[in-house]
Amino acid sequence: MVNGELNLFNKATSLIFIDLLLNLVLTYLILFALAFILINDTSSKNQTKNSNNILISMAWDLDCDIDLWLLMPDGSKIYYNRRDNPPAHLDVDVKRWRRYKYPDTGEIYTIKNNEEIISIRGIMDGKYVVNAHAYDLHNVKDSINVDILIQDVGNSKIIYAGSKTLRREVVEQSFVTFTVNDLKNDNYDISEVYTNRPEYFVGEDL
Repeated sequence: MVNGELNLFNKATSLIFIDLLLNLVLTYLILFALAFILINDTSSKNQTKNSNNILISMAWDLDCDIDLWLLMPDGSKIYYNRRDNPPAHLDVDVKRWRRYKYPDTGEIYTIKNNEEIISIRGIMDGKYVVNAHAYDLHNVKDSINVDILIQDVGNSKIIYAGSKTLRREVVEQSFVTFTVNDLKNDNYDISEVYTNRPEYFVGEDL
């Protein structure tokens, strides 16, 4: 009688242990699946956030401060005092030539290739206006040439490339306007690119 009870007890204990083991394995598999889903979701979000649809770059070669301005379809502006307004961001803002000191020798290197960059990392329907403004024409006697390049990175196309002149009496130049059309499903196209329809808006914020 005692042996029979012991056998029943051992069987019950074994079943309880196996049940606990199966529950632990099932819990581990569920947690692993959740972690995998969350990792993929985060990776996908980061990829969307870091993808540039349109890249606007402005370059000049003299020791002065020129600012890149973008007027958005909703009337908001991207410039040195408002660098982030999704989907547009002023990624690089340069103030005159920059000096870099080598930490080991103390030698000074002057970086003379000035460039400002605005990236548009999403799709907003409507018209965009790209202007340049001479904030400080330090060391510029009369005029300075400014180059602007606008690339449709998503479609591997150039929207605009050109140069205009800024002078002390003409501190703002309107370079180009273009329209973004949302085609849904993360697709878009660019139309109505005009270089002869200037719009001036920088002075409103100075």
